[in-house]
Amino acid sequence: MTDSKRIFESHYAKYDNGISDSRWAEQEEIEQALTRITFSRNRIPAAGIPCMSNGQEVWIDTSDNHSMAIGQSGSKKSRNIVMPQVLLSIKAGESVIVTDFKGEIYDITSGYAKKQGYDIFVLNLRDPNRSHRWNPFYEPWKLLHEKRDIDGARELINDFIDDVMGEFSKVDRYWDDMAMRLGMGLCDVLLFCADAEEATVKSLVYLRNAGLNMDAEGFLVDMTNELRRDTFTYANLNSVFTTPEKTRTCIVSTFDSKLRLFTAQPNVTEVFSGSDFDITRFGRKKSIFYIITPDEKTTYAPLISTFVHQSYSILISHATASPVHRLPVRVNYILDEFAQLPHIKDFPSAITAARSRNIRFTLFIQSMHQLIATYGDDAETILGNMGNMIFLNSRELPLLSRMAELCGHDKYGHYLISPSRLQRLKNKEKGEALILIGSCYPFITHLADISEYDLDQSKYPPIPLPEIKTKSPLFDLDKLQRRFQWLNDDELKFGKKDRRKPGSDDKSDSSDENDEIEFEEEVRRKFDELFGYFDEEEDD
Repeated sequence: MTDSKRIFESHYAKYDNGISDSRWAEQEEIEQALTRITFSRNRIPAAGIPCMSNGQEVWIDTSDNHSMAIGQSGSKKSRNIVMPQVLLSIKAGESVIVTDFKGEIYDITSGYAKKQGYDIFVLNLRDPNRSHRWNPFYEPWKLLHEKRDIDGARELINDFIDDVMGEFSKVDRYWDDMAMRLGMGLCDVLLFCADAEEATVKSLVYLRNAGLNMDAEGFLVDMTNELRRDTFTYANLNSVFTTPEKTRTCIVSTFDSKLRLFTAQPNVTEVFSGSDFDITRFGRKKSIFYIITPDEKTTYAPLISTFVHQSYSILISHATASPVHRLPVRVNYILDEFAQLPHIKDFPSAITAARSRNIRFTLFIQSMHQLIATYGDDAETILGNMGNMIFLNSRELPLLSRMAELCGHDKYGHYLISPSRLQRLKNKEKGEALILIGSCYPFITHLADISEYDLDQSKYPPIPLPEIKTKSPLFDLDKLQRRFQWLNDDELKFGKKDRRKPGSDDKSDSSDENDEIEFEEEVRRKFDELFGYFDEEEDD
């Protein structure tokens, strides 16, 4: 290879006969560690993060290694890395879940994905009326009612409450703890007693408003007193309802503030109150999911964290349950501005387990400070699980020093590349980036802009965004009256027990009819007791 063809070679790359703890990698070494892909091909065997590219040929890591890219806003992370990786994943037939803060990724890649036979879904928080819907209660409801996995269902719901309501006050976390207990109790009522299409965020807000006033008084208090003392629902709700009046008022107020994102924006609530897809499909069939959200505010960040958390938990669970303990189709999480998302519970453990389950993460952050502020000591665990690191630019001195240390020193004890030089990589002009791949020595590479790739976007215009045309139903409170005892006795809910009175004749139709009449009368008496007597003539 002549010098004129060494377009990726850093001018630092050379061997030194002296003793040193590091050196620059040669281009040939990097090429051997990666897989060369001709981008113009419509089908490729596997995808990965681009580590070296001229637009026609791309060298990628097709292994299960997770990757992290670090760069300030404006460092072309999306154009040089995210968009090419999404297109490569589509060519390889791998599923993608990608955060798209400006909608540009959708505009450039959705048409091509459609042409390649992909199922395409969009969670559009910029324009909630033009979005698919995702219901965080859907998978827990299925676990409970179809698989009878009560613990698994409650675990997913508890994670939802943690993600949405888990930002604790630095002064006094008592109110946050109690608001979460109220939330878990209400979710439990909804999960057990509502039908699948009624178990939604919208119904959660409705149940709270209909069943409780600001003093935490209402028919839910009376109904809770009928529960067995050893039930999960009673433990959570009663811990709130038995507090002094002023305390209850503050707890309910805190709970309401946690759900303000839904109560203040009905269109957003509707997006999270229906089910247009099954998360497990991403591991079974090539699919792509765009999370379009405003980049000028972090209002919706908890909702993104909630989806990421629940989706990978479900996918890992399904992979573990399969005979080979891996998903048939690889799922790539490509998460821009990852450190700006709220803390995702158990994320360090999840990325450790993900590799062997055919799930791969590519995380993009602006600074180490953000990551540490969000994850604390777990930030090191996350970094330690990143097989590849791509550094674009930064003014953060601790990060610059860290990257310089990772590159090592020459035989004189000097940094191989100094923090000062790291600040001056020409990533905007030339696509320069520092890469650390597996056990390879450091290398300064070139990453092509998406406009340099062989893709005629006029042939693949973005597909029209979906529209929400129907509203999800609210929880029918009459069903709550009929089914409330399911919270006391799981066997009743699953139909294991005979609900008729002991001693009734199985062969007697009249006995069955009498039992049904008595049951309806009992329901009516209880309804009148809790809600007051209802006179139809007086109402007319």
